[in-house]
Amino acid sequence: MSLSSRIIVRLTITTAVAAAVSYGWLYVKQSRVEAYLRERTLVRQAQEVSSFISTSRDGSVYLDLPSKLSEAYNNPGSRYRYVVRDEAGRVVATSGRRVGPLQDFIQLQDRHIYEYRVDAENANMLGAAIRTDIGQRKFLPRSNRPCQ
Repeated sequence: MSLSSRIIVRLTITTAVAAAVSYGWLYVKQSRVEAYLRERTLVRQAQEVSSFISTSRDGSVYLDLPSKLSEAYNNPGSRYRYVVRDEAGRVVATSGRRVGPLQDFIQLQDRHIYEYRVDAENANMLGAAIRTDIGQRKFLPRSNRPCQ
């Protein structure tokens, strides 16, 4: 094999390896950014739901979502779900569809991202929960959506 042929083969191999490493790095970077944005969106949705929690003078709790949000969450075909629980773990408000088990993060931290499996739908769900104080009471709004 001539010198020029060996140089061409080695440069081709080097270029292929460099391209594979570059595309691999881009894939990992894109996956991390996508996961970050998905988690950030879920936390913001949980914060948005929490902003509509109210308590009445008699101590009862209600969630007064605007019509567009209520329609988006409560539509049977919607991919998004929510649940609001009080500090004892009781459901205060829900979009009506299963949102997964209550996690042990109520005492641990203000925000938490978690994943769970919905057997009936044969799908994995990703959720975000935040702790919210309304008056003297604590609530745990959670937003959920299917994993991609």
